[in-house]
Amino acid sequence: MASTSLESGEVVVDGHCRADLSRIGAPLVVFCSNGDNITPPHQALGWLKAVYPTTADLVAAGQRVVYLLHQHVGHLGIFVSAGVARREHRAILHHAESIQALKPGLYEMVLEDSASSESAAAAQFQPRRLEDLPYDANPAGFDKVEALSEITERFYSQWVSPWVRFAVTPDSARELRALHPMRVSRKVWSEQVTPALALLPWVQRWLEQWGAQDPHRVENPWYQLERTGADAIGQAMESWRKSRDLWAELVFEQAYAN
Repeated sequence: MASTSLESGEVVVDGHCRADLSRIGAPLVVFCSNGDNITPPHQALGWLKAVYPTTADLVAAGQRVVYLLHQHVGHLGIFVSAGVARREHRAILHHAESIQALKPGLYEMVLEDSASSESAAAAQFQPRRLEDLPYDANPAGFDKVEALSEITERFYSQWVSPWVRFAVTPDSARELRALHPMRVSRKVWSEQVTPALALLPWVQRWLEQWGAQDPHRVENPWYQLERTGADAIGQAMESWRKSRDLWAELVFEQAYAN
């Protein structure tokens, strides 16, 4: 519901302000990736057709939308990957004035290989049409998900939330937060729980100083076996992830889209 309301300009921020995407005048830069399974290009670019049904509407609004499409980086990598920061992020900042000077419309920002890792990559802004984007603004089935979400939210607010507020105290909430598996798994390997781990950086420097690092380890058969095993595990996990996503998509289509 929130997404649909935002696209249609119905979200009220306060009594004097309404969030309307079509009234944004500054250029919009959308950076997305085919390897992102949290906010894929379907979501990152699909909303454009809901706000601007056609390219002519986008031009008439005086808006400039520039998108970059990465082929494989994941969701987290878009924000924290050093390679992405050196290339895509640096290019966006470097070409900000060029983006500002573009005529209204939709553009794909295509980066060229940079001759130096310290300089921003050259960019081409290739005109595109909203009608040609292969992403549906309103995919089938999501209207049913929206209705079900509203029903469950009302049920939770009326029947579950009061009991949770009654049973949970700030102290118990802090204890539950501290016992979260992801927090515990990291704290176990911290210096607070295992003080000996504080010696690891010192041990590493000592080993490097005494020449323990093998400069020819690439030729070492044990190292090659290690890398082969690690690559096999990585490929297996990637295959499992793709199978899981395909299964989830199939279940969704059978449950809601049909």
